[in-house]
Amino acid sequence: MNSDNKNNKKIIIVALLLIISIGFSIISSSLTINGVSSIKGNTWDVHFENVQVKSGSVTAPIPVISASETTVTYNVTLNQPGDFYEFTVDAVNDGTIDAMVETVSTTGLAETQQKYLIYQASYQDDSEIIVKHSLKKQSSETYKVRVEYNSEVEGDDLPDSDQTVSLSFSVNYVQADGTEISRALIRAISGDGTHIGDEIAIDSEEFYVLNNDNTNITLFAKYNLYVGSSCDPEGTVTPLPTSGSGYNLQDATAKGWVNESVDFIGIVKFSGTNYWYDSGLKPKYGASYSVSSVYDTDYAQAPNSIANPTNTNYSVAYYVQAYKNKLENLGVTINSARLMTYQESETFKNAGFNNELVSSSYWLATASTSTQIWAIVSGTGLNKTTYTSNDSRGVRPVIIMEP
Repeated sequence: MNSDNKNNKKIIIVALLLIISIGFSIISSSLTINGVSSIKGNTWDVHFENVQVKSGSVTAPIPVISASETTVTYNVTLNQPGDFYEFTVDAVNDGTIDAMVETVSTTGLAETQQKYLIYQASYQDDSEIIVKHSLKKQSSETYKVRVEYNSEVEGDDLPDSDQTVSLSFSVNYVQADGTEISRALIRAISGDGTHIGDEIAIDSEEFYVLNNDNTNITLFAKYNLYVGSSCDPEGTVTPLPTSGSGYNLQDATAKGWVNESVDFIGIVKFSGTNYWYDSGLKPKYGASYSVSSVYDTDYAQAPNSIANPTNTNYSVAYYVQAYKNKLENLGVTINSARLMTYQESETFKNAGFNNELVSSSYWLATASTSTQIWAIVSGTGLNKTTYTSNDSRGVRPVIIMEP
C-alpha cells in the first residue's frame, strides 16, 4: 500500500481511562487514633475534578468523570498526522489526611504504534508522576493527558488500516506515611530556561539561568538566603532567628549591605580562616589563590557563633549545602551547589543583567588576595572584602542540576 493511501487511516482511541484508585483500606488499618484502628474525626477524599480541553484539540466529546470521581473516560478519533487531543484534570485532596502516590501504572504502546502515536500522561508541567509524590490535604495537582498522531511519521510507518487503541493510566494514592516527597514545581517565569537571564522557579525559590548546555543547567539565586545576622545602622550585629520555616531559604529582604541608613539583613563571614592561602591548611591550593573558585565543602561546618564564627572549618559552604538539602527535600535532584565565581559575575553583567547582579550584597567564590574575597556590593558591583567581615555580605547560591 502506498503512503498516499496510508495518510487516510485513522487512529481511534476508545475507552481511554485515567484512574485514581484510593487506598482507603490501608489508611483505616494503619492509622490509629484514640486507641482504635479508625480515622475518627478525619476524612479521606481524593478525587478528580475540573476537566479542561486544550484549544486546538480535535473535536470529541468532553472527557467524563465517573460518579465516584475517580475515573476519567474519553473517546477520540485522530484522522491525520498532526491531529492531537489534550486535556487537563485536577487530582484533588479535599480530605484531612495527607496522601502520597503508592503506585503508577500505564498501558504502553506497541513498538509499531510508537512510530505513529505519541501518548503522554504527566503533571501539567510535563514532569513525571512518580511513587512517593505527596498530595497534601486541601491541595491539588493538575494532570495532563495528550495523544497525538505523529506529524513526523515516515510514510512506511503509517498504519495500513484504521487503528483502534485502548490506553489507560492509573495512580494509586494512600495515606502519607512520612516517606513521601514533595513535588517541587519547576516552572519557567520568563523565557524558556535555555538562555542566560531566563527566570526559573523551583517551588517558591526563584533563579536566573547562568548557563544551559543541555546536559546541566546552572542557576543563580534571585535573592540572598535568610541566614546569619542582621546589622543596624549603629553597627550592632544580631543573630537572625533560626526557628522559622524561611530560615536558609531565599528572602527578598536579605540584601546584605544596601546603604548606611537601613539594617543589613542576612550577613555572614566568608570563612573562619583563609584556607586557600595557607598550604598547611589546604595543600590542594598550595600558596596560590589564583583559581576560579575557592568555595570548598571541606570547610562547611557550622560557625561557633552565627554572629561571630571562629571555627576554622567554617565557611559559607555551611549555608549553601544546607540550602541544597532543602531543595532536595522538595523532591528535586541537585548535582552541586556553590557560590558564583568572579568570571560568572562578569559574564552575567556583560549579558545585560547588571541590575539583577547588583540587587544585593553577597560573597563570590573567588579569592582576590590572601585575605580577601571578591564580593558584589548592592547597587555598585565588584568589591574586595576581607573574609572575616561579618557586617555586610550575604549568601546567594548557585545550583547545578539536569535540565
